[in-house]
Amino acid sequence: MSVPSIKGTAYNSVHDDLHRMIDDGRVTAAELEARLSREELELLESKVLATKWYAIDTYRKLLALVAEKEAKGRIEEYLADRGWRAAERLKEAGIYRQLGSDDGAGKSWGARVANLVSKISGLLYNFTRWSVDEPGNATTFHVIVDEAKDFADECRYTAQGFVAYAATLMAGAPVKITSARPTPDRIVYTVRRA
Repeated sequence: MSVPSIKGTAYNSVHDDLHRMIDDGRVTAAELEARLSREELELLESKVLATKWYAIDTYRKLLALVAEKEAKGRIEEYLADRGWRAAERLKEAGIYRQLGSDDGAGKSWGARVANLVSKISGLLYNFTRWSVDEPGNATTFHVIVDEAKDFADECRYTAQGFVAYAATLMAGAPVKITSARPTPDRIVYTVRRA
């Protein structure tokens, strides 16, 4: 089995943010050495390749450190905002064209988001299985992430912001999104039109 990993296009932002914090003196070498293995420290000094896979556990450690320094005590909110901004950047850069496409036109809101989420999650992660459950309510649906035991809460909340952005874009109106981990291997996002 391969190591649960994230694609370089998603890993790069936390890598760059941590380097800015190091340059600004907000993160010390001692902090890095206390949290990261020798291999992870070496990885931090290397150039990020957009098409390469990076261990999700390393990404989680870097993201946790960045959030600790930036969140001002509101970790979950900070991570969700970070996911939203990441989706915006990817759409603006045209990296994942699905974020602005009419792919799935004529389908329900949930089905269109399901189509988008399944495509993008497969491009970003080499593990997890994403699906959407539409309970028959046109204003609510659930995004379900299975095989998610390695999808740490730092990833969960960042993905929550990403899904919120995509669902808002497709709804043409604000949405509310919450998440829960009913089992160690499953995450459920509930998305509602605001």
